[in-house]
Amino acid sequence: MKSNILAVILARKGSKGVPKKNLLKLGNISLLGHAIRSAHQCKHKMRVIVSTESDEIKAEALKHNANVPFKRPSNLADDISSTWDVMRHAVIWLEENENWLTDILLVLQPTTPFRNSNHIDSVLEKMEETGCSVCMTVKETDYPPQWMYHRDKHGILSPLLQGARPKRRQDSKPIYQPNGMVYALKRHRLDEDEPILADDAHSVIINSDISINIDNPRDYDLAKLVWKKIHDL
Repeated sequence: MKSNILAVILARKGSKGVPKKNLLKLGNISLLGHAIRSAHQCKHKMRVIVSTESDEIKAEALKHNANVPFKRPSNLADDISSTWDVMRHAVIWLEENENWLTDILLVLQPTTPFRNSNHIDSVLEKMEETGCSVCMTVKETDYPPQWMYHRDKHGILSPLLQGARPKRRQDSKPIYQPNGMVYALKRHRLDEDEPILADDAHSVIINSDISINIDNPRDYDLAKLVWKKIHDL
């Protein structure tokens, strides 16, 4: 793939669920370090940068040979910051300050530590094969949405989806959700309000067992158990 591929690793300092979660360790390597390594080990050549407002995270990123060309503005480093506004800032900053033009953008989160280079390469290869403008990793949902409910303030339930319901899980059509490991999109998609909601979006299925996104202490405990199981074999 002869394109300028930019991998942006999102790693702000603040986190309500797990303090300093991007610096938590698995196998003596920080989650940030795992994310950087997964990008560096790809067979596709890419530029790897970290977007952060934190000097501590910047130091950790540099230790793993990632580029930190700017400090993320504080208004893009809080709980309500849009991922896509952060990505637009990174891409436009490189265009304006380094004349570095992005063709394909990769969004990589440190909180999905079981992502590896094969997952990233598979997404890029799917883009190359199909010509799609968006591709992401997904996992099969644990539960059919036909069995889910809305709940009002009185505790009364109403079906999330109307219509016939499968009697058994295996009778329902498989439903997939993004697992957060890899999002890839062509540069022009950033001009859209919702960049990944493309008519030509493709996907790569990832095993649910490793589709862990660390958002709270229980997720981190599970990740440590899975890591131990994988690496003690």
